[in-house]
Amino acid sequence: DGSGDEEEEYITFELEDGDFGGHGSTYSLTGLETDKPMLRVGNKVFQGRFEYIVGTHLYFEQDSEEREGDEPKPVKLFGKGTKKVVFSPVLLCPKEGV
Repeated sequence: DGSGDEEEEYITFELEDGDFGGHGSTYSLTGLETDKPMLRVGNKVFQGRFEYIVGTHLYFEQDSEEREGDEPKPVKLFGKGTKKVVFSPVLLCPKEGV
């Protein structure tokens, strides 16, 4: 209706080499609004491409409420998505004359 409401879109990230750097790694994501977003994880650089997935990815979050014993925490749906960004490693070379 043009009232300025924004729709959330959830996107899955996939690394082709499967190494996200481990727990606590720092990362930087740029250009997500472009056709080729870039991701830096530690000293590794990746270039992404958008792909539509087959079906729909569902995103859940666990209830933060404490449970007794081994009782599993309930989960609730918080979003869904139909796209993913597949990141491939790239080698950055300095521009000549810079």
